[in-house]
Amino acid sequence: MPDRNLDYSTSHFLTFGDPQGLVYETRLDPAGARDYLAAMGMDNGALTQARRLRHQHGRFVIAPDENDPRCDFCGHVLSGVEYEKLRDGRDRCVSCSRTVVKGQQAVEALFFQVKAGLTEKFGINLPTVPTVKVVSQDKLSRALGEKFVPTKNFDPRAVGVATNRRGQFGIMLENGAPRLNLIATSAHELTHIWQYSTWNWEKMEALYGDSFLAVCEGMAKWAELQYLFLTNEAARADEMLLEEAAREDVYGYGLRLYLNRYPMSRGVCLESDTPFDHPEEPLDL
Repeated sequence: MPDRNLDYSTSHFLTFGDPQGLVYETRLDPAGARDYLAAMGMDNGALTQARRLRHQHGRFVIAPDENDPRCDFCGHVLSGVEYEKLRDGRDRCVSCSRTVVKGQQAVEALFFQVKAGLTEKFGINLPTVPTVKVVSQDKLSRALGEKFVPTKNFDPRAVGVATNRRGQFGIMLENGAPRLNLIATSAHELTHIWQYSTWNWEKMEALYGDSFLAVCEGMAKWAELQYLFLTNEAARADEMLLEEAAREDVYGYGLRLYLNRYPMSRGVCLESDTPFDHPEEPLDL
């Protein structure tokens, strides 16, 4: 705590107690330090990109302790009574309700459209997915050994699961999701299917050790966001990128690793290589 009786210039830490700031002016070179860090590629990391997006769009990252009720699909604040409370306790705003994909057939049609899009956009091969199930959030949580407890805030939860049972792949998707959420989740889970069918799992686990889960989930997060950009959904992709890159879990950490190596292409065409191009070692940690 600085002595309030001292003149501000003498107590300010940047002057090192020198009232004229001569030490700061002659011995420190903040501009040079900044240029050096920029030359080392440290001026456009994932967190910097997230902060820049936050500044550009004036949006705030969803915090788990916020008091305002929020939509469990887009995270936006719910206003008045203009929202739905689903049977399992999830809250869905009017905007998300307008684009809900209803029924097993409609969900499957959109899912296989995303599968074809991923194959084309990233130039990859995806195996047959014989089973696509639309299930309640309760059932999805139970499949993961978890319990879904709804709150009035945004409820972080698994919204999709990819399974691999001796080479038989399947996907479970949360019901009641809006179209863009369903597209993003489908791209995410299909990336896991690609990982199952392409990666040498034992080598990957040995290569990445404790970071293996972040490598898996980070790539799936990167892929779902990049796919949204490639399909001309930049506004939603920007919003999700801002939120996801700020997360303090394996998803956020993994995404930041991939963003540092594979910057997002914000148009409808890829501008550089992708993790799919490097199945032996997608990241050099």
